[in-house]
Amino acid sequence: MAENFVGDDAFRPSDIIKSLKGITVEIGNTDAEGRLVLSDCMTWTQKTYKPHTLIDMATLTGASMVLNKLN
Repeated sequence: MAENFVGDDAFRPSDIIKSLKGITVEIGNTDAEGRLVLSDCMTWTQKTYKPHTLIDMATLTGASMVLNKLN
């Protein structure tokens, strides 16, 4: 068995991190790290540029598969 971590500061399941918005999140699945980065990027953009509209066009394939099953 091996851990697939790039560095000592990589997220691990059950880690609790604080988002840029101030919300704490428990890491349940390290495949979701991209969603956390995306949410912090969106928060930063809103705080820095105060856009009227912000559109997220990311493809979160795991979530889209679940949504397809629900529809």
